[in-house]
Amino acid sequence: MDAEPSARVNVAGNPSTPIETLVALTADPDPDVRRAVAMNEATPAEVLSRLVDDPDPGVRGLLPLRDLRPQDLDRLCADEHPTIRRLAREVRAVRQPAPAPMSPAAPAVTTPPPLPMKPPSPIVPGPPPAMPLAVVSPAPVAAPRGNPRGLAALLDRIGPLPRVIVAILGAVLAGIVALTLVALVSGEGSAFEGGVVVAILVATLLAIVYGVARAVHRPPPPPDGDRELYHPDDLR
Repeated sequence: MDAEPSARVNVAGNPSTPIETLVALTADPDPDVRRAVAMNEATPAEVLSRLVDDPDPGVRGLLPLRDLRPQDLDRLCADEHPTIRRLAREVRAVRQPAPAPMSPAAPAVTTPPPLPMKPPSPIVPGPPPAMPLAVVSPAPVAAPRGNPRGLAALLDRIGPLPRVIVAILGAVLAGIVALTLVALVSGEGSAFEGGVVVAILVATLLAIVYGVARAVHRPPPPPDGDRELYHPDDLR
């Protein structure tokens, strides 16, 4: 066919063109003519098979969208051009139905063998259960009389008036000791020495008052029921 390329393109794209003419146009030197054959809706799959190995990627790129034979589509899936290869594989994935998933076989239900029956053990009479022992809590031991502990016990040994005087002197002594320690920390030597002397005097006075009050004060005797026994003859 010696017509102009544009005329051959029109013939290749005409659905009324005979199949023999389309077969001849698949070998046309002009790639536009071969592209027109590939896009012609009347071109059968046998004619399109001739264009699968076309040297022009533009011609081969039109074939995956046509109704090709499965073997021709497989050849395009291995095409050297990555775009044609990807397009052909996508078309093949759409056209080929996915295999139906196989239903997993139901696991076999096995019945475990029956456990061997163990004969009952003979009942051997044992000793009677031990009776629980009552737990007896020890009675609280009262503190012995005549042996008080603490500052309150010391003040109880003197009368009410000396007790007040001793408490006042004790508070004064504690204040003097605190001021003396402050003077020592502050580095005031004369104040510290004076505080020590005053503390000694107050402590001496406190000891004298307590000693005299202790000697003068006599606690009342305990009741007869609480009188302590000091001799074995008292038990008779």
